[in-house]
Amino acid sequence: MIVRNELVRKLWRLMLLLVVAALVVPTVSGSVVAQVGGCATGGAVSDPGDHPGLVADCEALLAGRDTLAGSGSLNWAADVPITTWDGVKVEGTPHRVASLDLTQRGLTGSIPRELGGLSDLRELRLSNNELNGEIPLELGRLSGLRVLNLELNQLSGFIPSELGRLNNLSELILGANNLTGAIPRELGDLSNLNELSLFGNQLSGSIPPELGRLSNLVDLSLTSNELIGPIPAELGNLVNLQNLDLGSNALNGPIPPEFGGLNNLQSLWLERNELSGSIPAELGNLANLRGIFLEVNRLIGPIPPELGNLNDLRGLWLGGNELSGPIPVELGNLSKLARLSLDSNQINGPIPDALGALSELQSLGLSNNQLSGPIPVALANLSKLESLYLEKNHLIGAIPEEIGNLRNLTRLDLSNNRLTGPIPRELGSLDGLRTLLLRNNELTGEIPPELGDSVVLDVLYLADNQFSGCIPMKLRDSKHNDLDLVDLPFCAPDGSLPVTGGHVPSANALLILMMMGVAVFAAGMCAVGVGRRRA
Repeated sequence: MIVRNELVRKLWRLMLLLVVAALVVPTVSGSVVAQVGGCATGGAVSDPGDHPGLVADCEALLAGRDTLAGSGSLNWAADVPITTWDGVKVEGTPHRVASLDLTQRGLTGSIPRELGGLSDLRELRLSNNELNGEIPLELGRLSGLRVLNLELNQLSGFIPSELGRLNNLSELILGANNLTGAIPRELGDLSNLNELSLFGNQLSGSIPPELGRLSNLVDLSLTSNELIGPIPAELGNLVNLQNLDLGSNALNGPIPPEFGGLNNLQSLWLERNELSGSIPAELGNLANLRGIFLEVNRLIGPIPPELGNLNDLRGLWLGGNELSGPIPVELGNLSKLARLSLDSNQINGPIPDALGALSELQSLGLSNNQLSGPIPVALANLSKLESLYLEKNHLIGAIPEEIGNLRNLTRLDLSNNRLTGPIPRELGSLDGLRTLLLRNNELTGEIPPELGDSVVLDVLYLADNQFSGCIPMKLRDSKHNDLDLVDLPFCAPDGSLPVTGGHVPSANALLILMMMGVAVFAAGMCAVGVGRRRA
């Protein structure tokens, strides 16, 4: 009798589950309707009476399967165990769907609103597909969700403010989509958030100051949107922040000095905005900072010498602003610096010898400024230097022959200065030199034949100088050169001056001269023949 009663109870429970599933699941396509209600009977969920929540999860996933997959495919079916479904992870007692990871599965549909019914879901990862449509408001019901990653899709519409209810969320990653509208201020309520990534969308409006309440935030990326207005000073409250990326927007106003309190900050990306004012000296307090990216803004004033306190700094990009004054000698203290770009500013004065102490430096860009004086010999100490850009300044004096000691140098641009003296022969020993730009200076002497020893030299510009002698024939092998503008002949094969001087002939000119020579020779032979006949 007891066994019979237990059997009756199980049958009633099963019937109740089927009724609930039929009520919960909305009208869907015929192919899915045939499976709705089948999770309990078709084998997708074993012991359905013991796991009613998993049955509901199963029905919700089946209801949204075709919407999500689009032209892609998923093995979700009522007669396939849910524990083997693509991207589905089942955990807990009783069993529930805890994670849905369909990263890079070729999905071309949209995000089904039925996913909002997966009440125990902790992770939802749908990144790197071709999903379109809007982010369903129903996702705001997933109160246990910790990770929501929808980046690298084609999602459109607004970011639902309902996502601000997900109090357990630690990662909200919506980058590289087509999302529009403002950043919801409700996102500032996500007190457990570690990462907020909205990069590469079309978000507009200003940055909500409420984001400054995200005290656990480690990474904030809003780059490559259409954001306007000033940077909220409240972001200076994000004491755990390690990476702040606001680049490539239309932000204006000053850089908040409050950023000087972000003691854990490692990377500061503010490039390609319309920021104005001076660089806050408070940035020199950020002992953990490794990269400062402020290029292409409207920053003015001097470079703060306090930046020389950043002992862990690897990259300093300040180019494309309106900075003035001298290069602080304190920058020579940045012993780990690998990239220094101060190009296209209004920096004046000499290049400090202190830069020669940057033993890890690989790229030095000081072009298009108002620098004066000679090129410091101390730069020859930069043994790891690969690129040296000093063009478009007011530099004078000779090119230091010690530059030939920079064995890793691949690009050297000294053009558009007032340099004098000869080209150092030592430059020919730089086996990896690919680009040598010396045009528009006041260089004299002969062009060293040693330059032709570099088999990788592709770009060579020497015009608008005062060279003498002839052009070594080997230099003609460089793919890009302006040798036809150098008012010198090519040297003879033995390296000596040719018999005739004059402008360097181009390839077409040489061909014309050869044809003219053949014509003259033929005319002479004809004349000899006529003379003999007359005789």
